[in-house]
Amino acid sequence: AVARALALAPAVEVEAGDGAGAHGA
Repeated sequence: AVARALALAPAVEVEAGDGAGAHGA
């Protein structure tokens, strides 16, 4: 789960203004 979050963080942060995925990790 953590690995996926880190891998998806860049795209998620760019598409979602809040970048919850990246900041959460």
